[in-house]
Amino acid sequence: MPHESRSVLAVSIVAAAVLWNSTVLAYSAIPSRGHAVLSNLAIDLFNKCVERGYGEPEFLLNRNERERIVKANLNEDRTRPLRRALNWHFYHPQMESRQRTLLFINRSFIPLFSRIEARLNESELSWNDALHALGRAIHFMEDLTVPAHSVPVFHGAGLKDAFESFRLSGTPSAQALKARISPNIKMICYRLSSQRPYAQSDTGAPGVPSGEGSLSLREILNRTRSFTLARLDNWICDEPDSLRVSWHYFWLPPKDDRFFGAYREGAEFGQVSDITDNGMSCQVTAEKYRNFAAGLHLEAVFADVRTLYWFSEKHAREPAPGLAPRLTPSEHH
Repeated sequence: MPHESRSVLAVSIVAAAVLWNSTVLAYSAIPSRGHAVLSNLAIDLFNKCVERGYGEPEFLLNRNERERIVKANLNEDRTRPLRRALNWHFYHPQMESRQRTLLFINRSFIPLFSRIEARLNESELSWNDALHALGRAIHFMEDLTVPAHSVPVFHGAGLKDAFESFRLSGTPSAQALKARISPNIKMICYRLSSQRPYAQSDTGAPGVPSGEGSLSLREILNRTRSFTLARLDNWICDEPDSLRVSWHYFWLPPKDDRFFGAYREGAEFGQVSDITDNGMSCQVTAEKYRNFAAGLHLEAVFADVRTLYWFSEKHAREPAPGLAPRLTPSEHH
């Protein structure tokens, strides 16, 4: 093929990718919704934990630092359309070797995330640049609490993911999440501040530290995805004599060696109220939808806070003169 023809083909493919991938977003990039709600709540919780002694006082994030982190998070979806088109926000680590499509398009966000990791590991990174990279990393933690990005199931080119567009899940309620966090704040701070690997939890609380050594950024990412997939394995209905069907009903896992799974035809998350099979049924109430979504929203916040603790340990600032040392989490607990 002549060089000029190859160039035209490449431009055409990129243009098509921009259009095709224009709606592949997890949560909303609108400042009052989605990602902004989750990351602001995570920073609130992180600061509250530090104020309670679970971290050194110099770790506290001020308003300007908060704004930089949240802005970088939101910009991962809404800026640099070419980068966004060539790096989709899905993750299927078992099929990472097959994640490329259309020659140079990454279906997985891992190439982007790897560059963020490398950036955060730079020894001469400025504080502002570190905060920017932190905001970008947090974006992908939150993305993985959207089932369609963790299974993954493709959505784009006008095809919206129902979890992200459903009012009970696409726009997390900060007030409702705070109500779930507040009664257990001491235990939550203790668990999130640990840098050790942690077990999954079915209670909606952070997992218990269960291993030795410190978590890496990639391990936090992978455990967040594992949490989401474990949530999908839970039964929608566990009442006696009800139909046993898991939340994977809405997001079907990939088959064979495929990168993407599929949406169940005619069954949209948030719109199904009764699932029937062989004379048995499962009632999917608004409360069940709400609790399922809230569990994933909480995990997004907890993953963010774990990332903030990881960042604080790696990019710790010098203590301000005259500040007395705080208790360590183990001493406080």
